[in-house]
This record gives sequence, C-alpha cells and structure tokens, in this order.
Amino acid sequence: MLNCRQTYPLVATFITIATSLGAQSNACLAKLQPNVFTRVPVLIDTNADESAAAILPAADILTQILTERIRKRAGAETGPLAAGDSLVSWHQLGGSVIVTTKRDGTFTWKNDTTVSADFMGTKGLDVLTRALTEASAGGDRVFWPESAKQDSLSFALSFVTPGVRDNGKLDPLKVRVANPVFTLMIPWFKAAEMSEKPRIDYPIRPQSGSAEGKVVLDFVVDSLGHIDPASVKEVAPSKKPIGEDGAYYQRFLASTIRGVPSGKYKPATIGGCPINQQVRQSFDFKLAQQ
Repeated sequence: MLNCRQTYPLVATFITIATSLGAQSNACLAKLQPNVFTRVPVLIDTNADESAAAILPAADILTQILTERIRKRAGAETGPLAAGDSLVSWHQLGGSVIVTTKRDGTFTWKNDTTVSADFMGTKGLDVLTRALTEASAGGDRVFWPESAKQDSLSFALSFVTPGVRDNGKLDPLKVRVANPVFTLMIPWFKAAEMSEKPRIDYPIRPQSGSAEGKVVLDFVVDSLGHIDPASVKEVAPSKKPIGEDGAYYQRFLASTIRGVPSGKYKPATIGGCPINQQVRQSFDFKLAQQ
C-alpha cells in the first residue's frame, strides 16, 4: 500500500507585513526603544519578469542615475552614505514603482502597492518617483534592447534593506546589482517559527505517476501565532502537472489548504513586538511503500 510522506521546510522571510496589525501591535511598535534599532544601508532593487528580462541591463543604468539623484538629495552624492531618516522612515518602504519603457527610450511609471498593507507605508515611493521625474525631465532615456520584439517593457524598482537580527547582526542581502542610496535606523526582526506541524489528511497516491512533487502556499500568521484560514493561497507553479498527476496534485493541494490552519507558530516580532507576517511554505509529497 502506498502512502505519502510529507516534509515541512519553512521558507519564512519578511515577505510582507500582512493586513492590519491591530491596535495592540501598533501601540507596541510606536514605543520601540532605541536599543532595538541598527543603522543599515537602504538599496534600490531592480527586477523584471522573465518576459522583460532583456530590459534589465538598461534598467540598471537608469537605476544608477536615480541612485545618484537620491544620494544627492540625502546629502552625500559621493563618499559614505548619508542618513536618510529625514526622507523616509523604516516602516515606509513598502510597495514598488513599475517603470514602463518604450522603443524611443522614454519611460512612464506608476506605483504598485498591492503587496503593501496598513503597517508598511509607501512614502518611500515618493522618493523614487521624484527621482524618476527629475531623470525624465532631464532627458535621461532607457536604451532599448535590439533583441526585444515588444513595443514596451516594464521593470520594478523598490527599496530593500538587510534584515537585522535581535543581536544586531545583519542578514546578507541578495540583490542583482547593489545600488545603496542612504542609511536608516531599522529595528530587529524575527520571522514566525513553526511550533507545531499542521494536521493534514493527505490522499492516498496511486502507484502510477511521478514519484514526488510539492505544493507551495502563502498564508498569514497573526500576532498570536494563529493562521488565518482565509489567507491560505496557492503559489501556482510555473507548470502544473496534468493527467493523473494533475488530479492527485489538486487533491493534495485541497487537503493541504484545509489542514494548514491547524498548525501553530510563534509569531513574527519586530523589536519584540508580535506582528502579522505572510509566510511561504512548501509541502512535499513522496511515494513510500508501507
């Protein structure tokens, strides 16, 4: 008889602070003490979907131009980074700016705040859009890649920072190209941690078909460590299985979505204050002889 073995590798990162935090969490964050903060560099991250990857080399050049403008505004165009606390606060770095370029090198932009929430303000986007406005008015253009067949290509700009641990040490920050603009005081952050695995009734897998696979889910762990059932969503794979494998995948997915809210977590914390956090977790299924 076949059954399913499952593993629970937690891929929990500071993906986003989800939905409203509630009065208690906000009150706690408003009273954070200076000793929970560390000054860290803030960088501009530039990314594009695979279909628009051809624009990235040119986008990186524009990002360098924006970096120079923002650094000048912060008070240190060259040399060590200036403090950017007068421009934006650590909790206002949410959202991104979507820049759309045309064949003639001109570009437009719009703010994307779909992954931001009440807690993560988006004032930082004003800093980016001001620099874009100045660059466009100054005649800066984006070089159009000859290999691109589209009439327009888009890429995203956002502010990113290294994570700060509760001991003040910084987590490595992975970006395509490092474009530091200023520094900010950032409180330490600790991601949500699973304390009890969810109880999931997995379907029996037929003998035919592939030997293994996985589903990936996003869900919100609230400030009490509970999982909001309404927040459990599939992160759709780039290529879903079909046929018998596809049918089993859907049954496995449905069982996992139903069972995930039974898991328990230690909530994420910022400077010691419990907060809501969106978590991404993968669930693997493998064939095993019983």
